[in-house]
Amino acid sequence: MKRPGRRWSARRESPGVVLLSCLIVLAALATASAASLWLTRSELWARGNARAALQARYTAEAGLFHALAVIAPGWDFTGLLAGTGGLADPGHPGPLPFPGGGWVEFPGPPFGYAVTLAAESPAADGSPRIALDSHATAVRAARRTVRAIVGRDRRAYAPAALVVASGELSFAGHAIGTTSDPGVVIDARSGAPRKPAALGAESASALERALRSSRSAFATILGPTPSATVRGMDLSALLAATTLIVQPTDVLARGVGGSSSPAALRVAAGDAVRLVGAGALLAEGDLTVVGETRFAGVVLVNGRLRLEGSPCRLDGMAWARAVEIAAPCEIVFDARAIDTADAVLRLPRLPVLLAVADVESG
Repeated sequence: MKRPGRRWSARRESPGVVLLSCLIVLAALATASAASLWLTRSELWARGNARAALQARYTAEAGLFHALAVIAPGWDFTGLLAGTGGLADPGHPGPLPFPGGGWVEFPGPPFGYAVTLAAESPAADGSPRIALDSHATAVRAARRTVRAIVGRDRRAYAPAALVVASGELSFAGHAIGTTSDPGVVIDARSGAPRKPAALGAESASALERALRSSRSAFATILGPTPSATVRGMDLSALLAATTLIVQPTDVLARGVGGSSSPAALRVAAGDAVRLVGAGALLAEGDLTVVGETRFAGVVLVNGRLRLEGSPCRLDGMAWARAVEIAAPCEIVFDARAIDTADAVLRLPRLPVLLAVADVESG
């Protein structure tokens, strides 16, 4: 009689043991789940912070390249450091600390950058350098500062055979050709390895105006890159920085050097009886060549260049605010002629990135 009672008592106790065991297991599972969730959340947070820091770094680098894109070709960075020049377009200084520049939201808040600049000691060869600090922000209040050392390119800036900065390109007289007999040929086929364009302008709208005028005059544009927008150049600052003495256009009657003895010359605005020789020619304002043109090198005109005479051929590069051609003419990109001109008068150069390093992160 006692044995069944004991069995009944054991059976009554077994549900409590099972319940207790279940509670212990559930508590262990809850603890493990909470720990897993905490670890997962921590991992996601850490990865999010790392991603935000990387995004801030990329945003800072974008600021550096934006700043490089708005710095004008030149010899040094004096005007840029003084805040008085050195920009491709003074009205759009980009992220640099000038009126109209400053903070740039990219691609949108909270991402953005600003770039400050400071003088840097020259390179070992004496070439000028500056330091650009790009300060960027990203999500999660991430921030990054990246410093770049910027110098000038070793080669002169020569983006096209003919650069008409404003896009005001016009043709008159026998310069207006036909479909079978073009009056003007602009040729950039021999530009390698510089890969220049045949025709350039400082904005897309200006380039389109120049192209329309070329098509209406049946001008021929040759080369792998027929046309391109180019970096703006401050010709007034360039002329003011040179040590060449301004001379009247009458001196051009004697010629500008020669193939074996190229020369650099700076002339006032006016009319010239001819333009013959080799080297570099800088004009303070509008320049008209009424006679023959046979020049190898670089012609920079801070105004309108008008070519009236025949024969007419320019080998190298011609750059002016506006161009008018009134006689059949060939304008051919010639890298050797540009290098020759650069040897007698150092030509403007693009800014180039020399080194990049992290300065601050958070």
